[in-house]
Amino acid sequence: MRTFVAIEVSNHEAVQNMLGFQKAFLETGISAKPVEANHLHFTLMFLGEINNAMLESIKSKLSDIKFEPIYVTYMGVGVFPNPKSVRVIWIGVDNDSASKLINLVKEVESRLNILGFKNDKPFKPHLTLFRIKYKIRNFDAIMNFKDKKFGTDTLSTIKIKKSELTPSGPIYRDLFSVGSK
Repeated sequence: MRTFVAIEVSNHEAVQNMLGFQKAFLETGISAKPVEANHLHFTLMFLGEINNAMLESIKSKLSDIKFEPIYVTYMGVGVFPNPKSVRVIWIGVDNDSASKLINLVKEVESRLNILGFKNDKPFKPHLTLFRIKYKIRNFDAIMNFKDKKFGTDTLSTIKIKKSELTPSGPIYRDLFSVGSK
């Protein structure tokens, strides 16, 4: 099963603000696939294909993780890999919560390293808002939204999620969760 470790967006008002931005953005005529509201999350670590025995080992390693709830302000819009060649449009967070999320990722990674897992690139706290099928060239206009605020939230639950890829988009299912202490 294809899996990842995540923290989901839970604040309804923030989600509605993000959906409003998606709608307005799509009205500009740019071809982009919006991420569904119930799929908005921070991927702390992508685990890839694992079996049930490995899932149990991962659960064991994460079951006693201790972290404080993280208060975030969702703000700023950015792109991957860069404004000259856009594949993903995302929403970021304020600097303080970004630092706390980065530290949480380090803790998750340190617990799962012994099982052979590690992030393949440095973690950049972001929520994917759109996936771009056909590259958008020279999209400097996105920088007009680098300070846009979408709301606040309190992140308090880490989840292991299963991701089933389908032609109409991914289907996510929770396999395990652990709350903040």
